[in-house]
Amino acid sequence: MHSPSLTEEQLQRILEKLATRIDREGILHLTSSTHRSQARNREDVTERFRFLLAGALHVQKPRKRTRPSRAAKAARLQEKRKRGEAKERRRPVKPDDD
Repeated sequence: MHSPSLTEEQLQRILEKLATRIDREGILHLTSSTHRSQARNREDVTERFRFLLAGALHVQKPRKRTRPSRAAKAARLQEKRKRGEAKERRRPVKPDDD
């Protein structure tokens, strides 16, 4: 929360993304006990901190809406016709009333 190197927008993004890991004072809590050495655990936590921060600060670019091509539409309709015909063949044949 009190980092001078982050903008307000970046702080808000971090607070949103990492809300479950940040306490009321604005401190991000990370622990590690995977290694026997305290130094190795510190390195592990530092690396995870960098990874979490990079993920929280990453801004996804907005998705551009696209339309299916004419060929894709035709292929979808053709497949629907084929499925419909297969289902039609499964129906019992009606007797003719002559």
